[in-house]
Amino acid sequence: MKKKICLLYCYFGKFPREFGLFLESCKYNPQINFIFFTDCQKPKIEYKNVFFYDFDLNKFNQLASEKLKLKVNINHAYKLSDFKPAYGLIFEDFIREYDFWGFGDIDLIFGNISHFMTDEILKNYDIISGLKAYICGSFSLFRNKKEIKNLYKKSADYVKIFQSNQNYCFDECNYAFAFLISGGSIFDIKTDIQSFTHVVKSQEKKGKLRARFKDLISDGGIKFRWKRGELFDLSTGKEILLLHFIRMKGNDGFVFPNWETLPDRFVVNKIGFYKNEKMSGLNFFLWT
Repeated sequence: MKKKICLLYCYFGKFPREFGLFLESCKYNPQINFIFFTDCQKPKIEYKNVFFYDFDLNKFNQLASEKLKLKVNINHAYKLSDFKPAYGLIFEDFIREYDFWGFGDIDLIFGNISHFMTDEILKNYDIISGLKAYICGSFSLFRNKKEIKNLYKKSADYVKIFQSNQNYCFDECNYAFAFLISGGSIFDIKTDIQSFTHVVKSQEKKGKLRARFKDLISDGGIKFRWKRGELFDLSTGKEILLLHFIRMKGNDGFVFPNWETLPDRFVVNKIGFYKNEKMSGLNFFLWT
């Protein structure tokens, strides 16, 4: 039997200009449901596997306070990332039918998720991170069971984190990115708080859960091709789970498309999105 998976997103304010691309890549992953809690204007196009619930920061504070048994009163949406490890508990009433829940970002495009989240992997792991070095804030999955939903409580600092408006990057690694990417261990560095990566690694070490940390995503590079739901890094020839725009969109002159009708294929390089190989006169890509 196929596992039922949902990804949970809290997003307030205004959806980014690349949101249409994100939704189009969701459409090509019909086996996953994408659930939004938002006060943003909903897109005109409806997708069978994308669901929107009317929500705002006040409603989040109320629900989080109730579910976490803490007084939560955050005042800015960026702080929401610290709560991602607790989404399984905060939104438990919305996800009872699912075998796995997850969190992520929306400034990205997905490839074919099922190519990476296979039945075998879902059977053998409780937590799956899209990065090798730490819990991936742009894509991580969690088995929908009580112990995993309450895992955030294993951090000695979770009360402090959830009752502060300071952002601690709790969902990932308290900003210890460079050290961990270079091969360092979360146990060999002193951070301001015990992050969720520290929690998961600690419980894995004790044999309390099965976690998979593997590099499946890209947050920058030379050239990529998306074609009917499959995404490839053309500099390596490897298929990837998702392309995160976090670095690329900061490049000078980077262009997001203004397509009235989204194509079933496009290419991306350091300066933007293109429908064909001409690339504004630059023949960087070969189509297959």
